[in-house]
Amino acid sequence: MDQERPSGGEGPIREGDKSKPFVPIKRKGLKVFVCTDHDGKWPVPVASMVIARDKRRARAILNKKLKEAGLNPKVTSSRKGHYTLKEIPLEEGAHILSDGEY
Repeated sequence: MDQERPSGGEGPIREGDKSKPFVPIKRKGLKVFVCTDHDGKWPVPVASMVIARDKRRARAILNKKLKEAGLNPKVTSSRKGHYTLKEIPLEEGAHILSDGEY
């Protein structure tokens, strides 16, 4: 019989369970940021997620990735100014990055 975590995924891992326990990113001092308005290859919604220690570092990481993808980090989907980064709280929940609404 397969081993499971008690109470639907919470609590200690039972013997035989090969999965790793969940370790929140917060413990590592990192934060999650999302961007839904950076430059894209086509005129459709874009979305990126960045894990970094702060917003300044997140912007540097995303700039590098955008350049590697052949995109301009100084252009947004609306062609106005610099893209935005939004910090996502590290708590249980869902965040819709793009719902298709222009």
